[in-house]
Amino acid sequence: MTEKNVLIPEDAQSHADSAEVTNQTPLSAPKEQRKTRREVLAGGLAALVFGKNVYGDPGTNSAKKPTSLGGASSGHSGTAARPGIQPGPAACIVQVGSKSAIHRLIDKATFGWTSATETDVTTMGYNAWLNQQLDPYSWASYLNFESNLATQTDPTHGYGPYPTLAESAGGLNLCAGNDAAAMFAVRYELVRARVIRAIYSPAQLLERMVEFWTDHFNVYHQMPNANNRYKTLEDTHHIRPNALGKFSNLLKASALSPAMLLYLNGVENTAGSPNENHAREIMELHTLGVDNGYDQGTIVELAKMMTGWEVVVPNSFHGGGANCGAIPPFNNSRHDDNAKTLVFPANGNPQTYNIPAGLGMTEIDVVVDILTDPGKMGLFTAGFIADKMCRWLSSYSPPQALKTAVVDAYVANWADPNANEIAEMVKVILSQTWINCAKDKIKRPLHLLASTARACGATISDPGTELQSSRLVGGYLSVADHIPYNKQSPDGYPDGKEEWADLRTRWEAGARWSFNTFSNASISTFVSSLPTASVAAALDALDNALFGGFMSQADRTTITNYFNGVTLPLSLTARREMTSLVLASPSFQCY
Repeated sequence: MTEKNVLIPEDAQSHADSAEVTNQTPLSAPKEQRKTRREVLAGGLAALVFGKNVYGDPGTNSAKKPTSLGGASSGHSGTAARPGIQPGPAACIVQVGSKSAIHRLIDKATFGWTSATETDVTTMGYNAWLNQQLDPYSWASYLNFESNLATQTDPTHGYGPYPTLAESAGGLNLCAGNDAAAMFAVRYELVRARVIRAIYSPAQLLERMVEFWTDHFNVYHQMPNANNRYKTLEDTHHIRPNALGKFSNLLKASALSPAMLLYLNGVENTAGSPNENHAREIMELHTLGVDNGYDQGTIVELAKMMTGWEVVVPNSFHGGGANCGAIPPFNNSRHDDNAKTLVFPANGNPQTYNIPAGLGMTEIDVVVDILTDPGKMGLFTAGFIADKMCRWLSSYSPPQALKTAVVDAYVANWADPNANEIAEMVKVILSQTWINCAKDKIKRPLHLLASTARACGATISDPGTELQSSRLVGGYLSVADHIPYNKQSPDGYPDGKEEWADLRTRWEAGARWSFNTFSNASISTFVSSLPTASVAAALDALDNALFGGFMSQADRTTITNYFNGVTLPLSLTARREMTSLVLASPSFQCY
């Protein structure tokens, strides 16, 4: 082709049909009027990230032919409310021709809309599907998926098995070897599984919330002292089982996780020599929020309450051996067992808690209770996590009424041992009452990768590691700075717009998928199957497969103009280039 703007590696052309590499760029328009691929992408993504209306906002003109208020020609309006739930508050205006409630639900509750998922939701019903997603551990399909992920090679795609995912402390595979290679092999399994789960797990909402809580309770995977092994245990036994459960259980599990105790210096927190790091972060990042109701005096006293917990790295620095991952008994000799006075300024409404001497290891339960009980400091915690959850599942600027409703769900369910307040909070955000308040957000790199794979029916046998630049983890997530479990600072990967504004990596990802330059991962079958008779037919197929018919008119017009005058039938290279542009468009970069 006469333009060389395809953002793929120099050797990528070897993966394309060599006979079709030249003379495929549309040339009918005068040179000064034609936009290059780089200009097309730059204009669209500038609008997406910076709000400049270069060729249309991602949230505008993305409507099917309207059939009724809130519906579309697909017929999947999903507007029937469950008993006691109204169709939606006035704050959530439904535009004529906008996405259906079901489509919005899939956007927010999964790692990417697919037509198969929409069929499932439509068949089951909005609330039935959501309730199933909120209770994955009673769902045979999910349990079978997890069992197979740990025990067998997938017969369709060829990934796995990842045996460390099913093991407890001392597990044979988890603890094999005392060298660096063995330790890192454990980490690579968890990272590979993170990518595979995001794409193929039937429990998509669980995977979205596991990602949320992994960032909320962030632990850097590559910490020394065997944290590669401990992080797998934390993910398997602490984060995943509690991600849709009771927040108090999740908080305690995280606080006593060997990975967290090592990461935030909890093992160095001893009587007479308190280390404040863990206590500070448990309030600032995990419960109350920054400077929200506590001060330095609170941190010091809380640190004393959390003394005495240990992690022993057995046999070697790399943590292998029979006792790998085990937590030794609480060491009361390292615990400050004196009486304490815990004072929370609480933003002008101070709360004081007198902690008696002699509580020993049960003092951690007192800490969790004070920080989570809505009658104590838990109302601050509810507000903090409700705000983050609404941003995660709804929009960058969720309405205050929604956040209040989510806090109410926390308060109503916290004390009930049979209720899971996290699931109830998520249910409010994704309910038909509030789903139309959801607004477009930019996909983080893992989300973008997974949504591409899901929509295009990718075959992935190995996501790879950060050391393998030809594969998904090393070739994209590493470049995009979003390797799972690899954020060094305790605040986790950000959930914002500007933080993920590296446009080049986004362009390259779509091009690499489309031109088949990732090893062990391919969407070639999808690209090859696109219609060749006309540009409109190919775009229709892409629109239906990737957006369910909701690709923005601005994106569609721009891409159509780019292919004005292209030779028909469309060559494989032209279809690859079209797919690349669609994957890089604002319509697909958002969810």
